[in-house]
Order: sequence, then C-alpha cells, then structure tokens
Amino acid sequence: MADQKLYEQYNPWWQGGQIPADFRFKTKRRLFEKLIADIDNKKIISVVGLRRIGKSVLLYQIIEHLLDRGVDPRRIFYLKADDPVIEIEKNIISDAVDFYENVISHQRLDKTKERVYFFFDEGQKVSKWGEYLKRYFDLGYQIKFFITGSSSVQIIKTSKESLAGRSKEYVLPPLSFSELFSWKGKSQLSKIEPDKIFDYQEWVEKIDKLSQELNLQTSDIEELLKDYFSKGGFPVLYFESENPYEYIKNEVVERVIKRDIPEVTGIRNSVLLQQILILIAKESGNIFSLREMSRKLGINFETVASYLFYLEESFLLTILRKYARGGYPQAKTMPKIHISDVGILSVASGLREQSWLDPTLLGHTVEGLVANTLNFSFPELNVFFWRDKIGEVDVILERGKQTLPIEVKYQNQALKSQLTYLDNFQAKYKSPFSLVITKQKLKVESNRIFVPLWLFLLLI
Repeated sequence: MADQKLYEQYNPWWQGGQIPADFRFKTKRRLFEKLIADIDNKKIISVVGLRRIGKSVLLYQIIEHLLDRGVDPRRIFYLKADDPVIEIEKNIISDAVDFYENVISHQRLDKTKERVYFFFDEGQKVSKWGEYLKRYFDLGYQIKFFITGSSSVQIIKTSKESLAGRSKEYVLPPLSFSELFSWKGKSQLSKIEPDKIFDYQEWVEKIDKLSQELNLQTSDIEELLKDYFSKGGFPVLYFESENPYEYIKNEVVERVIKRDIPEVTGIRNSVLLQQILILIAKESGNIFSLREMSRKLGINFETVASYLFYLEESFLLTILRKYARGGYPQAKTMPKIHISDVGILSVASGLREQSWLDPTLLGHTVEGLVANTLNFSFPELNVFFWRDKIGEVDVILERGKQTLPIEVKYQNQALKSQLTYLDNFQAKYKSPFSLVITKQKLKVESNRIFVPLWLFLLLI
C-alpha cells in the first residue's frame, strides 16, 4: 500500500475543504458541463486529450463542483498516476481503494450507501487499470471513477474492450478560438448547434446577429486570432509569460514523441516518429501517399501506417479521408493529414512566424484549423475532404446524406473560377449551400455564404 502522506498531499480538501489555489480557475472548458451532467450516474468516465490542454484542471474543477454541492471532502479521492514516487506500484487502483476503506471510511465500499468519487489522472500509466475498474464496478462498489489519459489508444481501446457498457468516453480538445474569446470576457456567443449545422437559415441568422454585435470589436478579435495562431490551444500560454514555441516543443511535442508513445506502444524509434511529424508539418493539408512517404523515409509501408496511427491517437495529427457516398472508396484513397493544432504546426515545421508570411503556408494552416475545429466541436459528425479528377473541396461535413462543403480561401477576394469545385460538389451531392472561409469578406448568397475566419470560428 502506498504511503499515506502521498495520498494526503494529493487530497488537501480532506483537511481544508478546498482544491489547491493553483487550480481554482473560473474559466471552464465546454466539456465541463457534459461531465457534470454525467456525474450522478454510475458509469466510469474517461477523458482523453493532448498533453497540457487542461485535463488535470478539468478534474479539479469537477472536484470543486462536488465540494460546492456539499459532498463530504473525504469522499473525494484524487491521484496523479504518473507521479514518479508511485510509478513502480503494481496495483495503484486497488491500493488506493484499500487505503480508502481501511484508513478513511473504515468500511467496505460495496457496503456503504454514500458514493465515493475516485479520480485517476494519467490513468493509462496504471497496469491493468481497466480490469480493476471493471471488477469494482461489477462488484457493486459505490465508486464513481474518473480517469484521464494522453493516449486514446490506451484509454479508449481499454474502455471499449474491458469496460463495454460500463464507461463513457470523452475527448478534451485543444482550447478553441471561441473558448478563448469567451475567456477574455468579450461576450456570450450564440453558436451553431450540431442539429442545426446543415440549416442554411440558421447560419444566415447567426452570422447576421454575431457580425452586428461584434462589428466594433473586429480589430481586437483579429489581434486575438493572431495570438491564437502563435499559442494554439494550450490554456497556460494565455495566463503565464511562457515562450510559446519552447513550451509547446518541450512540454508537448517532445514528451509525446519521446515518452508517451514509446511507453504505450513499445516503440523506441522516436527519431523516426519525429521525422514523420516534421514531414507532415511541412506539407500539412496536402494529400499524402503513404507509399511515397515510406519510400522517402526508407522504411516499409506498414511501419509508416502504424506510426501515423500512433501520432493520430496521441492527438498530434488529424487525418481526413476522401468523401464518397457509401463509404467504401474512402479506405482506398490517399488521405489529407493536418497537424492537430496551429501551435504544434509552428513547432513541428520549424518555421515559426514565417508560416504566417507565406500565403500558401497560411492557406494550409487555416484549412487545418477549420478542419480540426469542426472535428473537435462536432464529434458526432463526420469530416472529410473531396476530390475528383479536376479539383477538390477542402472540407466536407457529413451526417447521413446531409453534406456541407467548405472551401478555405484565406484572402481578400476569391475568384469565381476558384469556386468551380464547390459548384461541382453541390450539384453532384445536392448540398443546399456551401461555406467559403475568407480573410475579411462577408456575403450571403442564395446557395453560398462567405464568412471571415474569425466569425466562423466564433460560431462553432
């Protein structure tokens, strides 16, 4: 059994009734409300996401919510499972439960009527964590488990295999631009809801309302967007005077590549992982041939495919497949690959501010930002790109037979000839309207809406 002093250090509310001051953030992520809505059912909650985007803060905010609701502080147990002091422990979860029963509650947790809340941060570090949680769940223990991790491979796969029907999985994405805008106290935004995303009239009304409300703030919003391009979706960079490039490089990219992925997968060639990430960053938004990539890197196709999979599951990449009604052709086509966050793109490409000076690079960066924001904001929808023999459309949003084609033209004027492919897609798949993401242009047509990037990001 681990040392009692360690548990007490991680659970200061047992004595003081409050979470540590460093974690008392008034600002909350969108996911917070969804987790609170699930807090009273028995299901195990797992939250995965990229490093340094606020998973630990999110857990502390849930703990604070429980305390504010009047839950006895000693019925809340938190442990950071990757603490080096307990890294060698074989049964972290069972040790924690045993300690709680023997020292805190003095009774078995399958006998008590009051629920106890256990939080295991970075839980993928725990050997056989899924089996332990399943055991306590099936034995009827009055425990509500929360577990976080930086690898969706380890957490979600285990949840689906060992905890089928017993757990609910969530992804905490990087901080979105609309969340950042709200954090800055600008205004409460009226957003496009998932069930209205394919509704032309909803877009027209929301765009008209928001553009009028924010008409006098556009210069400030554009400055905030410029800041977002540098710092990406990492909350701490907006509260502390860290160097964004060095922080993301050292605290995120290198830790994922050199520590997280090797620990989870057994891969030891972190240099190759880094080479693949750099290659993709320099051509982010392009269509990739995995066979051509394997030829360039001098490794076999299967290795490239598996490394890409692990980079995606660690939230460094997002991969878009080609849209084709019926689904089957998607698996046979070459994907588009985007770096998952604009801050990570700056680090992995090594270009820093140069990428915002090159129109082509900037176009690909904005395209990736649009695709990633849609992917993270609407996990219940599908995000693709489309291509035929004569052209392509950057992003396709799909639900069933409903489609919304989106083209990124991050410039002051988009020529009509540049939008021919949108016309082709709309005609072929009977999409009622399309979006064109621009730098400044705002215009509503009968079957097309031109919307500035900042306004689009605030709506989703």
